[in-house]
Amino acid sequence: MISQEDLHHISKLSKIHLSEKEFEIYSMQIEKIIEYLDKLDEINLNESNDYKISITKNICELRNDVHVPFTGNFKRMRKNDDEGFVKGPKMT
Repeated sequence: MISQEDLHHISKLSKIHLSEKEFEIYSMQIEKIIEYLDKLDEINLNESNDYKISITKNICELRNDVHVPFTGNFKRMRKNDDEGFVKGPKMT
């Protein structure tokens, strides 16, 4: 089971501010995810060939990529333009 201290630590590392109600909800959801991952760990992939992925197409059978040049005005479409660079939001 995930402890409240672990969840507080994870939220602090992720820079996510959660209310006490959200901590309760997310701790239950994380617990369900961990239970599901434990079930996946029980699957033995070495004994069965059912889980092997087979590649049915060769490289030459894949679609051809076609270059379509851009004809619009890129500068007019850009937001937050700063001397040829695009500015992103500030991280706090």
